[in-house]
Amino acid sequence: MTLYYDTRERSDLPTLIIKKSNDKGIPTQEQHLLVGDYIFGETCIEAKSVSDFLNSIRDGRLYRQADNMDA
Repeated sequence: MTLYYDTRERSDLPTLIIKKSNDKGIPTQEQHLLVGDYIFGETCIEAKSVSDFLNSIRDGRLYRQADNMDA
C-alpha cells in the first residue's frame, strides 16, 4: 500500500512522514489530492497546525473539509 501526499503541502511534515514511511518500507508518492493532505488506503488525513485548526473552525473550512473527506 502506498502513502500519497498532496503536492501543495508546504510544511516540514511531508519530509518527516516520507522519511518515517521509507524507514518502515512504505512507498510514498506525491500527487495532487482533491481532498486531504495524505491518503493511505481508505484513510484520508488533513494535517493542521494549531493556529490553522482554530482558524478553520472560525471560518467554517474545517466542517467543509470534513464533509469532503467523508464523501
